[in-house]
Amino acid sequence: MNTIRIKACNEFVIGHYRNNKDILKRKDITDGQLISAVGQKKFFCIEDWYGNRIHAKFTISKIEKNEYGNYIYTISSNKDVPERYFPSPYEIIDCAPNIAAPISYSIIHA
Repeated sequence: MNTIRIKACNEFVIGHYRNNKDILKRKDITDGQLISAVGQKKFFCIEDWYGNRIHAKFTISKIEKNEYGNYIYTISSNKDVPERYFPSPYEIIDCAPNIAAPISYSIIHA
């Protein structure tokens, strides 16, 4: 099992993301809508450069707020998957009702 950490960059969406009108700023989202993403999981079939396929379950295992007010998402996988193949939190949450998902983020390297 491996994990990555990402920092949400102040742009979120609730439900389907169709165009720029669906983008919400952090101030328009409640903490409950953000934190309710913890525990969301989804299976993905990942194909690497060589055509090898991995069936893995990705889970948003933790969301924490840092000293600057940014939300840090920890996404874990039940298989050993390279960092570049991890899905975004938006793909994991998959348009769940009333759950905010970041659509802009950066990966935090330890």
